[in-house]
Amino acid sequence: MCSELRNKEFGIIDLIKSGWQIFKNKFSPILIIALLIDFPLSIVVEVARLAGADLASTFRIEFQLGGLLALLSGIAVMVITEQDTLGKKITAWSALKKALTRWPSALAAGFLFGVLLLFRLLLIIPGIIFLVNTAFFLHAVGLRNQGWKAALDYSRNLVKGRFWKVFYTFLAVFMLVSFFPSIILGFLIGTFSALAGQGSDSEIYVNLAVSFFDSLAYYLYVVIGTVFFLNMDYRKSLEN
Repeated sequence: MCSELRNKEFGIIDLIKSGWQIFKNKFSPILIIALLIDFPLSIVVEVARLAGADLASTFRIEFQLGGLLALLSGIAVMVITEQDTLGKKITAWSALKKALTRWPSALAAGFLFGVLLLFRLLLIIPGIIFLVNTAFFLHAVGLRNQGWKAALDYSRNLVKGRFWKVFYTFLAVFMLVSFFPSIILGFLIGTFSALAGQGSDSEIYVNLAVSFFDSLAYYLYVVIGTVFFLNMDYRKSLEN
């Protein structure tokens, strides 16, 4: 696949097909990462909810702590994806080990990203432009060993001249492989949960199942996004 990534500019269908193939090929290490990082977090959130924690507390656990861990697991899945395109094997443990070495830079870059995004979101259009221009900052940290500030610049340089392609590609991929499937599954399982009764064992299992599915959908999105990054990065290097 590496030669194809270098020689062909991928469209949305190419990205989804290639990403899905890699996701299937590397499902085992991706599943291990989800079980090691996402599933325990879901259990903690569910226990907190059952213990009577308010919405703000569960939000802090799920989105703040979850966001920090998502940087780690996201880099690990990116590493797995790149290695697969190179025809190399890698275990979940090796990918996580690599991700841990890049996690501090990812945290710093993520903090800078969040601060800058907050200011720009005061005006919607500048916020969207910033999001698109920095869409590949985590890939730059995890796969190209860029520092926390250099990663944002790396992404901007990669997106330069391809803004609209990056915008509609990420939007389409997010809707097709993550947002709509999660909404549909969440509705179906939520209906079952309501029938089972609030606070029942069935509801707990359903909540954990939905959360785990969302994690796998996120990793599929990461895989496809990484294929997109590699294609853009290789093509950019050829232009230079």
